[in-house]
Amino acid sequence: MNIQNTISINQVSLNDKIKKILSVKLTSSQIEAGYVCSKELTYILSCTEKTLSRWRQQRKNGNKNVGIPCYQIMGKYRYFLDDIVQYFIDNMI
Repeated sequence: MNIQNTISINQVSLNDKIKKILSVKLTSSQIEAGYVCSKELTYILSCTEKTLSRWRQQRKNGNKNVGIPCYQIMGKYRYFLDDIVQYFIDNMI
């Protein structure tokens, strides 16, 4: 087994662990939908709405390395679970 395969296996394992953690904090309907709103994300990350707002502003200003990507749909910000998982992986939380 080479280093690339080891990294890939560890990445999958970490991905599964993160998804398991998220499944504890989310309802089955949220998992099925594949996204959460700001309120749910503040619960998942133990942060404030102000933090999410600051991240959105920084990303809007071009700093794509901050926070989690979000999408405004019908007046509400949506955060896709895949992006949340990637945030955890990138930041090794």
